[in-house]
Amino acid sequence: MSKQVTIDTSELFSFLDKLTGRAGIVIGEILLESAIDAESKAKELSPIDTGRLRSSIHWESREGKSPGKKFDTRPQAGEILVGSNVTYAAINEFKHANASGFLRGGFDYALGRMSQRLAKLDLDE
Repeated sequence: MSKQVTIDTSELFSFLDKLTGRAGIVIGEILLESAIDAESKAKELSPIDTGRLRSSIHWESREGKSPGKKFDTRPQAGEILVGSNVTYAAINEFKHANASGFLRGGFDYALGRMSQRLAKLDLDE
């Protein structure tokens, strides 16, 4: 069973389809950068024994994915999945009830970085 975090961006992509020029491209890039941030931070926070769990953490969207990895479920339009396709990922994610899991920690980190990037946007350029 795969464990993944799904960021449903379908409404955002619907809005982006209506935008013209640079704004839609920049926001799409920010979403991709955020998925990469979530992947990197989750790898940093993941427990390590053999390294298989850490190396299984990846992102995937309709438009692309981390090299060499694939989820069991194909992302829907406007979704970016970040997670692991190893069966014991969920066990490690929810191992300690009071601790934030490695995927949740990666997601939280990515949201903070996304907010910073969006705050810096100047769509009037």
